[in-house]
Amino acid sequence: MTQDKKQQAAKLIETALATKKEHIYVNTGSMGLVDRNRILLDYNATIGLVRGQFRIVGIAEPFTDNSGAEKIKVSLDSQFDESSDLYHDGDAKPIIDSDLKDVQTYVNQYIND
Repeated sequence: MTQDKKQQAAKLIETALATKKEHIYVNTGSMGLVDRNRILLDYNATIGLVRGQFRIVGIAEPFTDNSGAEKIKVSLDSQFDESSDLYHDGDAKPIIDSDLKDVQTYVNQYIND
């Protein structure tokens, strides 16, 4: 994934999370680039009364579509530090993971435009 695609993916993730009005997600501005196909984004989240930090891990898998064009498919997952209140709340992680499934769908809809 090129640097431009990583920036595009980060913007798409932020845009999609902003539509989740029942939960508050704030990008902390930290973006890690582990390798060519992985992006790490740090977020603060408020789920109900619980607040804490978590990381979005995005992995891009390249593929060739039916027309022979090179494209990528992005999968998203969440990581929680044990010190985060989100880690200790039994409801927060499933909610965040559900929101990330919607975000993943949105990102994959637009990442190859």
